[in-house]
Amino acid sequence: MASFLLGAVQLAGCVVLPVPTPATGSEIVSDAAIGAIEPGASARADVLLALGDPSESEDSDHFFAYDWKVSHGAIVWAWGLAPNVGGAGGHRLWAYRCFAVEFGSDGTVVRTEYLHVDSSDANSCLATWRKRGDQPDDRPQ
Repeated sequence: MASFLLGAVQLAGCVVLPVPTPATGSEIVSDAAIGAIEPGASARADVLLALGDPSESEDSDHFFAYDWKVSHGAIVWAWGLAPNVGGAGGHRLWAYRCFAVEFGSDGTVVRTEYLHVDSSDANSCLATWRKRGDQPDDRPQ
C-alpha cells in the first residue's frame, strides 16, 4: 500500500508557466499617435485625424477617450495524475489601457492622460479618469 501511495505521488504533477508573447490587442493606440496630440496646440480635428473616432465621448464632445486592451503574455498550465489522466489549458493575461483627452470651449486640447485601467473599470475610461484626478500613469516602456 505504501509503495502504491508513493508511486501515485511521484506520478502526480502540476505545472504553471508564464509565457511571454508579442503584444496583441484591440485597436492599440500607438505612441506616435499619442505623441502627435499636444495640449494647447492640437485641435479636436487633429485628435480625430490621429486617433480616429473615440471609444467614449462625454459632455458634448468635451471629453474623448480611446480605450484598448493589450496582452504581453499568457499562463499555460498542465496537470496529470497518471498516463491518460490529466489536462492542460491556458489563459491570456490582459491589461486595459486608456488615453483620455479634454478639450477647451474653443476645441483645443487642454489636457491628456494615459491610464492603466483595472479590469473592473474597463467599461468606462472617463469615469476612471475622473476618479483618479491628477494622478497620471506612465506610458509603459
